[in-house]
Amino acid sequence: MLTLAAVDIFRIGNIPASCAQHAEPQSVALVLSGAPHYRRTRHAVALYRAGRVAQIVFSGAGSGGDSAQLLARQAREMNIPPGHIHVEGRARSTYQNFEYSCVLTPIRTAPRVAIVTDRFHAYRAWATARQQCPTLHFCSAPVDNPVTLSRRFNEASKLLGYQLLGRATLW
Repeated sequence: MLTLAAVDIFRIGNIPASCAQHAEPQSVALVLSGAPHYRRTRHAVALYRAGRVAQIVFSGAGSGGDSAQLLARQAREMNIPPGHIHVEGRARSTYQNFEYSCVLTPIRTAPRVAIVTDRFHAYRAWATARQQCPTLHFCSAPVDNPVTLSRRFNEASKLLGYQLLGRATLW
């Protein structure tokens, strides 16, 4: 367990299965709520405008004004067509983001799903997606924000907990 914890500390901030490695566009961006100032929404909208994704799914009940509903509204205000936006508004954790989103038609039928979250959260999100939705193909398209030492240790402890509970893959 100590070895896994040590490895997890070094995984935080790395981008697993980067979407940038794929020449072809991903069909859907899955935006996980939890970031203030709409930075994840702005990143997903930029992917959409660049032709990297054709649809955006927002997931999460949110807290403090970052619910999937509010994120989707912000995307509509940024001129994303309503028919290209989907909302899953029940999730209250990374685990639930995938539990509730993977059954949605845009996600379930996508050849590849780009996970949009913050850089420090990218590894846990990707490992959780692989565990919860093993038949789907995911890549990481995180917001490139700094990973502080405090954030690294906090996120590594969450990743380890997810792994020990079987909510995220070990590798």
